[in-house]
Amino acid sequence: MITYQIDCQDIFHHEYEVKLTIPSPAAQGQRLQLPAWIPGSYMVRDFAKNITALRATDAQGNELTLTKLDKQSWQLAPAKGPLTVVYRVYALDYSVRSAYLASDAGFFNGTSLYLQVVGQDHERCQIELIKPAISQCEHWQVATGLPIHTTDDGGFGVYRANSWWDAIDCPVLLANYTRVDFSVAGQPFSIALVDDLPFDAQRLKDDLSKICAHHIQLFGALSLLSTTGF
Repeated sequence: MITYQIDCQDIFHHEYEVKLTIPSPAAQGQRLQLPAWIPGSYMVRDFAKNITALRATDAQGNELTLTKLDKQSWQLAPAKGPLTVVYRVYALDYSVRSAYLASDAGFFNGTSLYLQVVGQDHERCQIELIKPAISQCEHWQVATGLPIHTTDDGGFGVYRANSWWDAIDCPVLLANYTRVDFSVAGQPFSIALVDDLPFDAQRLKDDLSKICAHHIQLFGALSLLSTTGF
């Protein structure tokens, strides 16, 4: 399957290194692109501007020609798989829309890090998170909704998603965080808090439970309407 290996070592330059492996590229040359948007934030974003380096090689290690088609798309020269694409992504965005990497924490959305393999975005894919071998990150753990395949106690390791679309719907937090769990209508929820600020865990759960209960009822009702034809 298509794999994304995420290396988080370069916390001081705030750059993720991503190694994308494509087992069966398109015969006419594989096209790659990074979205200009993110689900839930309906504005055009220029995420591709944060890619600082990009190179591709074939199975024999020969470098492939990469042609930039527009600000967010690239065309690889025809070659038999597997192909490897290595690129770096600058990440110092403090918002929840993009990506961040520093000594205090790491965070990213798939729309900032996972190049879309055009024509294969509905295939299963694998994401591997490599823990930084740096003292500042010793206690980092992973928080994400990605389905676990094989991970260590801190959550670093391999995750799998049914498609690229599913993968970009699961942000990833890498940090020494406090986790608060609760459930609403039989559904589990978790909150990951990074800062060591005092907080009232019970009040937080109570307040968020009300919001979750409202949305479960709202979207459940909408789903019922759609299935009955109204």
